[in-house]
Amino acid sequence: AYVAKAGMEIINEIGPANIKEWIDELSDYTIRQLDKRGLHTTSPRDIRKKGPTTSICVSDPHLVEEELKKRGVVASSRGPIIRFAPHFFVTHADIDRALDILEDILQEIGDEKPTCQITPKNRP
Repeated sequence: AYVAKAGMEIINEIGPANIKEWIDELSDYTIRQLDKRGLHTTSPRDIRKKGPTTSICVSDPHLVEEELKKRGVVASSRGPIIRFAPHFFVTHADIDRALDILEDILQEIGDEKPTCQITPKNRP
């Protein structure tokens, strides 16, 4: 209960509206960086139509998730994608670092610019 109380105090101090604004900025920034790097997303590009999660196409999401974890990046695999979900304590530099590591992993496994198609069978 003490930890939850401390967490709520931080959220109240920053303000939910400020947190939402920053998370939207991080979402938009992530999509722009994916575009610059030639990586594909299945996430909506209109930030008003998406949450904080950004889906990135990879050929082997489970392997990529494990490799990211080994290198200190938390992501989750779902269907044909890996999902990043930054929160208010994340910075642009954190996003850049995570995407740099993702690109390194994709290069190492020979999956440099994967694309994916979401179907009813593989929908995350």
